[in-house]
Amino acid sequence: MEKLLEEIAAIPDVPFLYRPVKDWAKNKLQGSNIEALSLAEDEFALYARIKKGKSTRKIYVISHLDHPGIVFKNKDYGLPLGSVGYDKLGNYDYTRVIRQQEIKPILLRIYSPNGKFQQKATVGHISTKNVVPIISVNSSLPISLNSFGIWDTSIFNKHAETIQMRNADNNAATVIAVKLLLESRHLKNIDLEVIFTYLEEVVQISSMAIAQRGTTPFGKITPESFIINLDPMEIETGETEQNLIRKLKLKQPNYKDGLIIKANDRNLVYGLYFKETNQAEVLLNQGAREMNIPHQQTITCNSTDAKSFSLFSLTPNIATIAIPCRYKHNQGINGEFVPEEVMQRDLDNTLKLLQWGINQSEVPLNQHTLSERLKKLRYGLSISEAEELKRDQVKAVAAARPRLQRGVYFGRNILEKFDINLWRLVSKFI
Repeated sequence: MEKLLEEIAAIPDVPFLYRPVKDWAKNKLQGSNIEALSLAEDEFALYARIKKGKSTRKIYVISHLDHPGIVFKNKDYGLPLGSVGYDKLGNYDYTRVIRQQEIKPILLRIYSPNGKFQQKATVGHISTKNVVPIISVNSSLPISLNSFGIWDTSIFNKHAETIQMRNADNNAATVIAVKLLLESRHLKNIDLEVIFTYLEEVVQISSMAIAQRGTTPFGKITPESFIINLDPMEIETGETEQNLIRKLKLKQPNYKDGLIIKANDRNLVYGLYFKETNQAEVLLNQGAREMNIPHQQTITCNSTDAKSFSLFSLTPNIATIAIPCRYKHNQGINGEFVPEEVMQRDLDNTLKLLQWGINQSEVPLNQHTLSERLKKLRYGLSISEAEELKRDQVKAVAAARPRLQRGVYFGRNILEKFDINLWRLVSKFI
């Protein structure tokens, strides 16, 4: 796994400009002679399916391919996408690091639209236009349209127990998903589909589009399906979540005690439209117990691709394996930009847990799921509030579609600009 992690860490990945990391994953799978593998792709995701033997269930594993970054029109106009975020830039004293008390500008690596490294640059000025943050940079060379910038942190470091990556979110999870497919020869009766979504960091647009459609190129997502989302995540809770943790006598989530098997996102319980047991949650917790995998069954916030499949009421069987990730989105203790950090043990255990779950012929019945308890306590959005959010998400999908079809953010000619602006207008009336 280490070799794959080091390879993918060097590949730049920002919202909308997904092709470099998508091509890496696709080439790895196509070049490995995987039995019964089928691949497909559209403007929202790369899909990899393996079906062999007699499987009792279809399992979808989700991993997104983007990480926050800055997309440029030119050196005077860069748009931060994802929670890169303007709040972090505003809070970061980029002329002085508190600890060192020395001048230290924000450093960026600039890449061409096809992912080739171009130059290093520094953040010059931060302003707002219609409440949108705009970044200019100081660079020695011109910056071309749809080039993108990523913080100039170290790219990959392995330590005794931890791995640091510029983009552990979500490339560490993507490596696990690729490894799951590469090692599928050990799995005899499986119906597995891995969905590598292109755009998650901007309101989960890719997974929203797939969930809205209710199908992948390989068929319909049925209520019997299992959806398991993978995401390295920071430990984040609000006042509501803390009150529930105390009320339900759950463990405080932390970075040391292993994987977090999530049954909720911020203000949303997975499978909220269903009364049936969340068997994906049951399966993962059962597997973690049987294999003595350190894990946490508790409540955190965050927002993930699992939300999409819950909003569109496709199946009650939805869970996220959250890999605790320090310094997510590259913000250090003092606001400086640093690589993200995950435990090597947690990466290995995520793969083991997925392999165990796919091999199981039956899921033990268990009515005492966390998702069920959260529903009874009316945590999160009501059905009417979820419907309103869903309508907003459908608009966002429509507006983003022409950009995702081309794999760029800014239109490169008059026709592309017209199409992007047209769908942005049309989306308001959907």
